[in-house]
Amino acid sequence: MSTKMLMLWLSTVIIFLALVFLSGTYFYLYFRDKKMVRLATSSIKGTVVGYNSFRAGNPPIVEYTVNGVAYKKSFRYFLVKTISTPWGPRNVPNIYTREDMLANSITFYRNSFVSFNTVLQTQFPLCSSMTVWYDPEKPSRAYVERYCGVNRYYKWAGILYGTLLLLVYAVVLVAFFKN
Repeated sequence: MSTKMLMLWLSTVIIFLALVFLSGTYFYLYFRDKKMVRLATSSIKGTVVGYNSFRAGNPPIVEYTVNGVAYKKSFRYFLVKTISTPWGPRNVPNIYTREDMLANSITFYRNSFVSFNTVLQTQFPLCSSMTVWYDPEKPSRAYVERYCGVNRYYKWAGILYGTLLLLVYAVVLVAFFKN
């Protein structure tokens, strides 16, 4: 076997594995979330017990109990955008309504000199209640108040990466057969 043929097989295997792992991961996440939305038919009132500092906007963490077992889920947004300017409003928590907070995406307007992350803490204070939708068969499969729609991102990212990897493979094949 020639060196060129060995390189073609090696690049084929690498691109195929990248296609399976990268696009496969996004499609797995897409179908997992679709299943969660489909099966989450029961609802229960949960209690805000904290705030998730690892997600943009510090969304509330809600604790709910099903069959005597306590679970925690964080409220999620599809997109969180922050606009921070020196002339932005200082009293930010008062410009948002509960309906604004429950939208799939949100834009936070802040003052860059007085930047506190308290918008969601004002709307959803500790010990307040929020609705959690969960799967009765597997209560850990749940979402808070409404599903944020992030599965659209997973689907399109899987398609995009799959297409890009196939184009890279087409370039490799053209380069191989051109010589």
